[in-house]
Amino acid sequence: MNYNAMYSSYLIKLIFVALLWVPESARSQSVVCEASVEALRLTPQEQQDLKNLARDIESYINEFEYTDEGYDLTFEFKIQIFIESVSVAGSEKLFHAKTAITNNYDQRYFDKRWTFVYTPNEPLYHSGVFHTITSFLDFYVNLLLGGDFDLIEPLTGSKYYNTAREIAARGKTSLHPQGWRNREIRIDDLTSNWRLREAKGKYSDFLYLLYDEKKPMEARPKLMKFMKLYKDIFDLNSLDKYSMEFLNAHLDELNAAIYGYRDESLFREMMLLNPTNEKKYQVYIDKINN
Repeated sequence: MNYNAMYSSYLIKLIFVALLWVPESARSQSVVCEASVEALRLTPQEQQDLKNLARDIESYINEFEYTDEGYDLTFEFKIQIFIESVSVAGSEKLFHAKTAITNNYDQRYFDKRWTFVYTPNEPLYHSGVFHTITSFLDFYVNLLLGGDFDLIEPLTGSKYYNTAREIAARGKTSLHPQGWRNREIRIDDLTSNWRLREAKGKYSDFLYLLYDEKKPMEARPKLMKFMKLYKDIFDLNSLDKYSMEFLNAHLDELNAAIYGYRDESLFREMMLLNPTNEKKYQVYIDKINN
């Protein structure tokens, strides 16, 4: 989402409420992607062949409407591509890369095995047919959108997760199946954790009621439900990767919100959920008691 140090995720809810007053014709959604390519291990000629790849990726993503929801939102994503080697198979030149993909906030993915074919000056376009570059991009854009929409309203990311799953299924049976089984597993891991997906919605509801509606007593049950869902998650798997990443990404924001209750027990509960950040919770406990 479009976050920075000033913004809390509760602003997503503010935008949603504001849309009640925005004519449908005026609503729009856009994905803004920043792409970079590093190819230091390649020959000068191979690096020259790739000089426009980042630009082509940005054009492919930024000029397409991935969503048709009734929200006036901008989704900011970043893709960093690290080309490691090149091989030739028949008439195709294959580039082998690792890629970091993020929404610059609470979703970060690292793909270790991307093989693609790239021909300089050949445009990338949306066709619905499997393509080693565009299908990879569409997969991760939809993955990020799924997580972002789950934060707007519980489980509204399902549509995007399903699209990503369909892309992964096509990739597995394509002429270049490398890495697509692992991407399919990633989708399964994300969507099967319904507690995390519901917790995201409770978290957003909590901040919206607390800050916009200024109803801390009504917000508190949302917080308690969020914490209960996280307890259930960690009871099942204390090392759940995506749940821990979300919790840590929102750590400072959540601590500041909880502090308003001046209730030490809330921070004690968070310590049990996230003991690696015990010192940060203790800072707020000390503030309460001083």
